[in-house]
Amino acid sequence: MLAQWTNDHWRASSHRVVVPSAGEAARSRYSLPFFVTPDVGTVISAHRSLVPVGEQPHYPTITSEEYFKNRIEALEIQKKAPRAIGGV
Repeated sequence: MLAQWTNDHWRASSHRVVVPSAGEAARSRYSLPFFVTPDVGTVISAHRSLVPVGEQPHYPTITSEEYFKNRIEALEIQKKAPRAIGGV
């Protein structure tokens, strides 16, 4: 979604955990996830200042609801796709 709003100038960061060294793992660590979701009717389109003159945005204008429906459908398709065994 961030890529769509910024016309690929910014991308969302990966959500991952880095395995610490033994010394770092001995200390306490805390994590606080924070997720923001716009209202379903929020329009997602590239900001005009990030689309070069004479060019079209990289993504079509859609609502937040449409965006999340598309993402869920894409994940369902991925789950149903056969996976190669042993990298074949």
